[in-house]
Amino acid sequence: MLRRTNSTRLRRIVLMILAVTGATLVLAHSINAIVEHQLAVIPSAESATLAPGEPSLTGDDDSPQFVDSIKNSGLFELPISSSQTWSAESGFATAPPKPPLEAAKKVRLLGVVLGDRHDSAVLEDVASKQQSLFHLHEEIPEVGEIRSITCEGIVIGQDDQEEWLPLTTPSEDPAHPVSPTYAPPPPPKPFAPTIKRILDRREAAQAVGDPSQLMQQAYIIPFLKNGAFQGFRFDFVLPAGFFDKAGFQYGDVIQRVNGVEIHDQEKMLTIFKQLLNERVVKVDVVRHNRPTTVIYELQ
Repeated sequence: MLRRTNSTRLRRIVLMILAVTGATLVLAHSINAIVEHQLAVIPSAESATLAPGEPSLTGDDDSPQFVDSIKNSGLFELPISSSQTWSAESGFATAPPKPPLEAAKKVRLLGVVLGDRHDSAVLEDVASKQQSLFHLHEEIPEVGEIRSITCEGIVIGQDDQEEWLPLTTPSEDPAHPVSPTYAPPPPPKPFAPTIKRILDRREAAQAVGDPSQLMQQAYIIPFLKNGAFQGFRFDFVLPAGFFDKAGFQYGDVIQRVNGVEIHDQEKMLTIFKQLLNERVVKVDVVRHNRPTTVIYELQ
């Protein structure tokens, strides 16, 4: 009787355990079904935030494209490199513009010499006040190349940059300031003395016939006054040379030969050759700041 009672109690316990386990399994299955249904209704985070055509935010292969899209979106302010500037038109970083040449702050144009073959310009260094003669297409140290020479100024260029350097006027020359309120009257024209000399025609023809040898007997440079070309000045005259025998002195400035103005040395030599057949040659010079006329009689 006691054994039957214990068997019945054990059977009830087992049935209760099975019932609880079955109920637990049914409840868990129902919860899974509900959660699965809710997840199917809610959109994914990626599909909710990305517009059509935008790159996916997942995947290792799309990482560079994802980074570029963030940079180009303008969401974050990116630093610009010192060697780049931002172009508003293109939206991309471009190379910064080159600094201007600022040639007028480095040199001043005192005068120009326009010849038949070679044009040149007389420039003064602003810092050292040193004057130098430069020819067309010659390089000015630390400034640029002379690309064009006109009677009003020159064009200086470097790579793809160009600047216009006008001729310095007396009012712009700090060494010769002009009063804005008072202009002194022009001085009276000084008396021009006349000097007569006799030259041997054969000796003159021999000297002019060899220009290279003739130019070694004197050093002649362009002479400018207040930025205006005045003629060619003798900075050296070889003793016993042709120019010395002709009476030219150190500092003489040749302005005209038989009324023809001299603008370059080649033209001066050409005129000398043409005048060898003349009997009288008149040369206008400035000697000791005084105009002087030298008349040569060829014999």
